Amino acid sequence: MLQASGSGNDTGIQTVKLFVDTNANGVVDDNEVSIAAGTYSQDNGNLLLQMSAPYALPVGQTDLLVTYDF
Repeated sequence: MLQASGSGNDTGIQTVKLFVDTNANGVVDDNEVSIAAGTYSQDNGNLLLQMSAPYALPVGQTDLLVTYDF
């Protein structure tokens, strides 16, 4: 579980996805697939992500992106 924090009204967040940013450019590209999806429970609350399958982190740095829809 990830703890979310921030300011403002975040209650409109609905679908949340986690991507591996394979080229570390900070943008979800066509070849990058979501490895987890979930929901955001409340304003400044918990972000719960369910892995679609086990994901083994490679040795070294791994860049991840969290996206969300309102």
